[in-house]
Amino acid sequence: MAGLDPKILEQLRRGIPLRMDATGRFWLDNEPVTHPRVIAAFRNGLDVTQQGEHTLHVGNQWCYIKIADAPLRVNAVAHCLANALTLRLDDGRTLTIDPASLAEQPHGGLWTTVPSQLSGRPLLARFTNRAQMDLDPFLSFDEHTQMFALAIGGHRFGIAQAAPAGLA
Repeated sequence: MAGLDPKILEQLRRGIPLRMDATGRFWLDNEPVTHPRVIAAFRNGLDVTQQGEHTLHVGNQWCYIKIADAPLRVNAVAHCLANALTLRLDDGRTLTIDPASLAEQPHGGLWTTVPSQLSGRPLLARFTNRAQMDLDPFLSFDEHTQMFALAIGGHRFGIAQAAPAGLA
């Protein structure tokens, strides 16, 4: 698309009716995206601009995407080392959990941030019910602070209660 007027290119990128619903399904207009390879390419191409707008990259092309909740899901948690847990994301990656990035959204479950595959900027990842159950043996509730904490490797990390930016 080289040579296009930047304003027109911006309109085109914003005009693509692509969205992700709260369960992580992609939609183009009112049609669900169902092909597994397209879904995988879309998940791998998720990113966020410096201003916080979600984008989707496929090859050297990209557009803006509306996301109803979190762009990624944590599907499972595993205890891999004495002092570390790993997250399995719906984009296929397995990453070591950063305890400082965990937060609990009141009445909305756990979430964390992980680096995007493209820019490394933080993307929100919502824990599925299964992943929250996987994490349960490592959680405790502090009656005094009224907060949950993650206990791994002999350390306790408080889990903040906060709504993800843009989802309050």
